[in-house]
Amino acid sequence: MAMFAALAEHPQGHTLLEARTAALPPPSHGERIDTSLDALAERVGGLSEEQRASLREQLLENAAEGSTFRDGLQHLTSAASGPNPMTEAIEGYTPSAAEHLGVHLSITAISRGLLGRLHAEFNALQDGGFSQPELDALGQHPEFFESAVVGFEHDLTDVSRTLFASLLGTQASSAHALALALELEGHLGPFAQLMSRLDATARNLQNQGSGTRSERLGRLGARAGGLARAALSTHAAALRIAQELRVPGSDADARSIIEAASVLGFTASVPDGRNAELSELPERPEGEFVEVVGVVQTLHARRDPDGKLVSTAVLEDPSSGATAEVAVVFVALNHVGVTAGATCRVHGTWRSSSVLAQGRPAVEVRRLSRNSLKASSWWHAMSLLAEPFFPRWRNFAQMEWSWGPHTGELQADADDLGAAEVVFLPAFRSV
Repeated sequence: MAMFAALAEHPQGHTLLEARTAALPPPSHGERIDTSLDALAERVGGLSEEQRASLREQLLENAAEGSTFRDGLQHLTSAASGPNPMTEAIEGYTPSAAEHLGVHLSITAISRGLLGRLHAEFNALQDGGFSQPELDALGQHPEFFESAVVGFEHDLTDVSRTLFASLLGTQASSAHALALALELEGHLGPFAQLMSRLDATARNLQNQGSGTRSERLGRLGARAGGLARAALSTHAAALRIAQELRVPGSDADARSIIEAASVLGFTASVPDGRNAELSELPERPEGEFVEVVGVVQTLHARRDPDGKLVSTAVLEDPSSGATAEVAVVFVALNHVGVTAGATCRVHGTWRSSSVLAQGRPAVEVRRLSRNSLKASSWWHAMSLLAEPFFPRWRNFAQMEWSWGPHTGELQADADDLGAAEVVFLPAFRSV
C-alpha cells in the first residue's frame, strides 16, 4: 500500500510535488460546500434555510479540521495500518441528509484517491526509467505479461463472485462488501506497476519497428486498461453496497443490486464487433459492427454548434502501417487518459462517410445500453452503481485503451495526459 513511496524516492519527486502543490489555488471550502448543498437539496427535494445553515456549519468545521476526507486520503496513499477513516465513516452511516452527503463524498474521495495513487505508481516507475536490456528482455517474453494480466482478471472475477455468493445467502453483511474493496486495493497497486512495465515495453518495441510483437503487447495493454476500469468501478460499487448493508433502506439503487443477486446470473459477455484489420475497413459493408485495434497517432476534440462534444483519434496498425479514424461522442479522449502511443480497442459502426468525422471514413464508437447492461448480469448491473464515482465505461462508449504516462501540461489538445481522468472526472455527481 506504500504507493507514493516510489515517487518520494525519485530524485525530483519532492520538488515536483512541492511545485504542483504550490501552484494550486488556496482551498475554498465554502464554495465547494455550497455547491454540494445545492446538489443535495435537489436530490432530497429541498432544504430549509435552517437545515442548510446547520449543515454548512458542520461541514465547514470538518473542512477546517481536515476531517475524514484528508485523513482518509492520507491513510489511502501511505502504508498506514488499521481501518481507513473514510471506511469508518461508511460503517457509521445513518440516513440523515448531512451524513448522506458525507458518505457519498467519502466514497468519491476513496475512489479518486485510489485512482490517483495508481497513476502515481504507474508514472513513478516510468520516471525512474527502465534499462534498455530490461526492456529488450521483457519484449522477448510477452508470456510474462499475458500470464499476469490473466491472473489479475481471474482474481478480480473471483473476489467479485465471492461477494455475489454472499448476497445469495442470509448472512450477507457490510463486511463482505468492504472486504472486496480492500482486496481490490491490494491487487491494483501491483497491477499498476505491471501496466507501467507493459506500456514501456510496448513503446520500446514500437520504436524498434517490431510491429508484430508491439501489436501483441499493445492489445494486451488495452485489455489490462479495461480490467483496471472494471476493478475501479467494482471497488466503488462495493462501498455503496457496504453502506446499504450497514443501514438497509439508505440506498435504493444498491438495494436493488443486492436483491438482483437472486435473479441475475453472475456475469455475461458484452456483444463484440466483428474483428477487422484497419487495412480491410474500406472493403467492409457500410454500417457493419466491427472491432478494431490500433496505436493512437493523433487525438482531436471539438464542440459542434449543437453542443455535442466529438472526439476523434487516428489509429495505426503497427504491423501493416494502415491507419483508420475512430469517433466518439461526449467523451474527450485525452481527458480520460488516452495518449499518443497507447493502444485502443474500439467496437463500433463502420461508416465510409461519418458525420461524426465530418465526412471522413471512420468507425463510430458504439454506445452501450444502460438498461441492457443492467439486465444482462449481476456484475454489469453492480458496475452501474459506480457511475457517480468512477464509471466503467465513459458515457457507455464501448472501448478500452492501454494506460500511458502523464508528461504534459493540462492543455486542450494535449496527447500525453495519462492521468488526466484524476483531474477531469467530475468530483461529485448525483447518486
